[in-house]
Amino acid sequence: MRNIGSRCLQLAIWNTVRPRLKLCNVALEIEKSYPFSMFDLKISDELFAIGYETTMDRMSEIKRKLNR
Repeated sequence: MRNIGSRCLQLAIWNTVRPRLKLCNVALEIEKSYPFSMFDLKISDELFAIGYETTMDRMSEIKRKLNR
């Protein structure tokens, strides 16, 4: 039941976010976060580190897109 609720919430969020992506200069997809659930709050520090690492790895691309 929890998985179904989680998936419904993910789909609702995605349907809200997807149209807005067209308005963004830069959007990062954090693929290393896929194995985790949005309810994995106990590992928030690890998830933050994954997001930070992905951002830093793509920083030159981010700067280039923002400076257009």
